[in-house]
Amino acid sequence: MKMQKVGYTVRMAPELLEMVKSFCKARGIKSSFFVEEALRTKMEDLSDIAEFNKLTYEAKDAIDFKEFLKEID
Repeated sequence: MKMQKVGYTVRMAPELLEMVKSFCKARGIKSSFFVEEALRTKMEDLSDIAEFNKLTYEAKDAIDFKEFLKEID
């Protein structure tokens, strides 16, 4: 079953729009797909960070998020 799509208009800087168009054209992908995936990824990342911060607060012996990021680099 195909997922239904709806339109959504967003204002952005002209140079950002050109970057998105150029990026997508060079890779042969549709800009709507790219933007949808970018939004989904960003929201998942923010949700993961919020969950990590909640768990860190609950676990007093947990390391700081910034320290965690340094360790995994």
